[in-house]
Amino acid sequence: SLELLLIDFAVILVENFDQLSEQDKLEIFDLVEKNIKNDDYVGTAFLTGFIETIQNVSSKEQYKKIEKYFGKETLLIANELIEFWGI
Repeated sequence: SLELLLIDFAVILVENFDQLSEQDKLEIFDLVEKNIKNDDYVGTAFLTGFIETIQNVSSKEQYKKIEKYFGKETLLIANELIEFWGI
């Protein structure tokens, strides 16, 4: 499923984030921003499969590096997740 694919992608992204080019980081999170706003399966998959996985597998320091690339909507949703889970 798309959600499982995004989970795997998020894990790989966290593990290799520092090796990605600036352009790759911008393109990845632009794609996330464009899709996370959808009120359908795709938006939910990006939320639970990608953003939530990033939050769960990254250290606080790593998450701060990644979070800088979140778009406005992505950051809003990610912060709501953090509040919901009490992280």
